[in-house]
Amino acid sequence: MNGSDLNLSCQSSGGYPLGSLSWYRLENEKFNLIDNSSIKYPEKYLIESNISMIITPSDNNLTYSCQVRNDYLDSIGQILQTNITLQVACKDFICNFKN
Repeated sequence: MNGSDLNLSCQSSGGYPLGSLSWYRLENEKFNLIDNSSIKYPEKYLIESNISMIITPSDNNLTYSCQVRNDYLDSIGQILQTNITLQVACKDFICNFKN
């Protein structure tokens, strides 16, 4: 919903060595880094990254990607990722969508 807080969370478990997570936003057909902070829980073989934002009409149809990397994945040229595309709803149908 336009004006709402949105929290996105991404987790990766296992893997050796434990990787790092980064968030990207797809803009002009290119993924741009927006956050590369993550919390590692080595005793649980878990890593987590969270981002927060306030939704605006310009977020409609934007794709966000959480990507995990580690030395092994880099050595074989692999990136594991999950994507989410936002669909912004507007109160009383009043929104100026940028598309």
